[in-house]
Amino acid sequence: MSLYDLANEWLTIDEAEKKLAEQRKLLRDRKKELTVQLIPLLKDSGELGIDEYTKIEYKTRTSKSLGKKNMIAILSEKTNLTETKARALVELMYDNRPEKEVPMLKVHTVTSGKQNIEI
Repeated sequence: MSLYDLANEWLTIDEAEKKLAEQRKLLRDRKKELTVQLIPLLKDSGELGIDEYTKIEYKTRTSKSLGKKNMIAILSEKTNLTETKARALVELMYDNRPEKEVPMLKVHTVTSGKQNIEI
């Protein structure tokens, strides 16, 4: 397969992915709308059986965020560090996180209508 053929197939797939992403966004938005309507109805009963194999269940989920603000608050509350020292420690941790380099291709459209591939 020539470089031109590879690039052409890559561009075709890229365009198909963009169309699917648009459709996915529409479906996700509609699902959110339906969820807003279903939650109050299912909150009391807990679940809705669609058929013998499928049910929609109401649940709550809790999550714990570990962002900079929470880390600073936890370190200054649970240890003997001052807020300034906790902030410095968190900054040190964030600044020394390992970086991961990921190769990628990006499409750039040139004014003449041809597409250029940047590696």
